[in-house]
Amino acid sequence: MAEHFTEILAMAGVKKSSVEIKPTCSPFPCIHLTGPRCEVESLKDSLKSFLQTLATKRCEVKGPGVQHFFQGEGTRTLQLVKNSYMVVILPINDVPKYTSSISLQPFVSASSQDSMDIDKEINIKVVVGSLEQQQADVFVAPMIQTNMTSTLIGSSLLNKAGQQLQNNFNSAKRNHTLKPGEVLEVDGTQALGCSKVFFIECVPKENKHKSEKALCSGLGRVFELCEQNSWGSVALPVIGPGKVLSIPVKDAVNILTQEICEFLPVSTGLLHTICITIMANYAHSEEMFRTVCGNLSTKIVDNTGEGK
Repeated sequence: MAEHFTEILAMAGVKKSSVEIKPTCSPFPCIHLTGPRCEVESLKDSLKSFLQTLATKRCEVKGPGVQHFFQGEGTRTLQLVKNSYMVVILPINDVPKYTSSISLQPFVSASSQDSMDIDKEINIKVVVGSLEQQQADVFVAPMIQTNMTSTLIGSSLLNKAGQQLQNNFNSAKRNHTLKPGEVLEVDGTQALGCSKVFFIECVPKENKHKSEKALCSGLGRVFELCEQNSWGSVALPVIGPGKVLSIPVKDAVNILTQEICEFLPVSTGLLHTICITIMANYAHSEEMFRTVCGNLSTKIVDNTGEGK
């Protein structure tokens, strides 16, 4: 929709101002507002209010010559419909591919900036696919009651890695009982292609507050362990929306993106890649993808109104 934002602005009746509006489609749909802070905030609020009133409907038109019609004589018909009903009609020729990559520099204070290597960057990737398909030093998965197969993610890792992962898990677990939010460090396997699998001890859906608190603690601990052990890359899913934890999509995404953004200012740059995976066959995959990208984009906007 970003590439057609000019048409949407016309519907909103936005008047010309000193704020520059720049829609971009890559690495993910985003609208950049640049200008005086008060005007940027005012326009942002106005656009947000207007966009919330919009409704969308997707229609599929089949038959021979459909594309030729809408690219030829049908354009006049579409324009008449747009003008008569004050709508925007957007043709969709291809199924969108939800992949994104964002590069962020660690936030540093003014006092420490001179002594820090500013070339160090953290690359945050948002991809559609399963965790076991990724390539990273560390994989992250949730579990309940120190049971690797208590979640679909853990079961999927075991299916690919085989008995060796179960043996490694049992060796790491031994007689330990983990508290909610603690992390079990398990050696990876050649089949998985990772060095470690970090299992976060989570709380079932019966207690939403404790479940979210444990997830926050676990994710924070994961990033700490990666830095402490000089692991350069970590791949993790959006934990929570499944049947076991039943954390709403929006809340699960907020927890993940918040923990990432809290980690950035204290990062030393040893952990240089964070890969967020989203299952393609999940009912809310598209919503989750856009929410993750949107949250990260919003959280890295600096005080001048421009994105970093």
